Amino acid sequence: MIKNKKAKILELGTALKAGEVFASGVSLQQKLDAVVKIISDASGSKICAIMFHNQKENKLSVKASYGLNKDIFNEIDMELGPKPVEINVLHDNKFLNREIAEKEELRSMIAVPVLMEDKVAGVLCLYDAPVRKITESEITILQIIGNQAIMAAENANLLKRALDAEEALESRKLIERAKGILMKTQGMDEDDAYRTIHRKSMDIRRSMKEIAEAIILSNEIRIK
Repeated sequence: MIKNKKAKILELGTALKAGEVFASGVSLQQKLDAVVKIISDASGSKICAIMFHNQKENKLSVKASYGLNKDIFNEIDMELGPKPVEINVLHDNKFLNREIAEKEELRSMIAVPVLMEDKVAGVLCLYDAPVRKITESEITILQIIGNQAIMAAENANLLKRALDAEEALESRKLIERAKGILMKTQGMDEDDAYRTIHRKSMDIRRSMKEIAEAIILSNEIRIK
């Protein structure tokens, strides 16, 4: 009874630690890197990896890993499904390079899918030296952490899109202002003013925003 209670506390502690990392202000990659180490340390697994599913290419890509020999994942043919997968890497055909497994002293792989809207959004993988069965409570904890990872990635993407949109709007405003200056000071029409900014951007390999800022600054200096 005491042993089971300790195991549950350990699993809960793992989820809580991961939650604290995801709530922190560090970058997404730093969060994922920290979480795979937390999981590996707590589970005793030699390797832990978080993979996201690229739906356009229908591929799994490793986003963060701890203790991973990258050659291993190049040799795995993993089918996506809603249920956890347990593989004996020395005997299962899904694991193609057994020499790597023997060299790394691996015996088992546990892949826990992360679902978003009934679709597999990613997979959390654990590699162990002994072959063992994963418990339902472990699956639940890993799915909770996996869902947090997916949500963190989604939030990071939303933030990036918002910042990109804000940057694009700011650039358009500056370019419009610079066009107005060229039209007024150089007698250009709107199309010529735009082409002038664009051509200068291409010639010196700077963004149109930077060219626009230079035009605006030059005009302000001239006026003063």
